Order: sequence, then structure tokens, then C-alpha cells
Amino acid sequence: MHCKLLQCCQHYTHICWEKLQIRGGGLAVVVSDRLKVRPLNLHFKPTTFELQSLIVYTTPPVLLVNIYQPCSPPSTAFFLELDQLLASAVVERSESLILCGDFNCPGDNGQSVSDGLDEVLVSSGLEQHVRQPTRG
Repeated sequence: MHCKLLQCCQHYTHICWEKLQIRGGGLAVVVSDRLKVRPLNLHFKPTTFELQSLIVYTTPPVLLVNIYQPCSPPSTAFFLELDQLLASAVVERSESLILCGDFNCPGDNGQSVSDGLDEVLVSSGLEQHVRQPTRG
């Protein structure tokens, strides 16, 4: 994992994870300078998505997991790996979790998200807040 802390805008920092020697890809999170944040290695190596994880030092601390899943529609392997990630000890022990990113999980009708994604989130005790595609 390669992380950089860069000043991007006044009062904000972006934390970037870049794929090395591969064109395209990479993840970034923009956070207020008021927050203390650091990258966190979850010791999880997915093969179907890119993964960035951060700890946000609030009360209680928040685990922020940022994902980019490039294939649309996603493979069954993606849902299995996402389920394994969410069941991992580090994620499961987190009092507060934000799971975000680009999942590329469209539903059957083009106006919803994938049932597979909903199933993984519900089984992990999480709630899906985005109920429709974010690109149009």
C-alpha cells in the first residue's frame, strides 16, 4: 500500500492510496484538517476490489473503509470478498463504521442497487443509504 498525505484545499487534506505501476485506479478520501485521521492496514488483500482504510479519531473512533470495485455488474467473488472483509475481526470490532466508495452494483431495473450488495450489508448489520444509481 502506498499512502500520501497531501494538502488539497484550504483546511482539508486528502489521503491517497495509489496503485503502483498500474495505469488508472487508486483511491482517495478528503477530510477536514480538524479531524485526526491515519491510514490503517486491515491485513486484508482483496482480489476483486481496491481497498483503503482509515481510522478517524473521534469519540468513538470511526473506521472508514473506502472501496473501488471496477466491474459492472460485479462478480459473485466480489460479494464473497466484501462479506469476508466485513466479517473480519478488525471491522467487526469497530464501534462505528463507514463503508463508502464506488461499488458499481446496479440493480436489475437500472433504478436500484444490486440485491447482492443489499444482502451482504444486511447480513453484516449495515444499512444501505444510497438506494439508486449515482450516475445517470
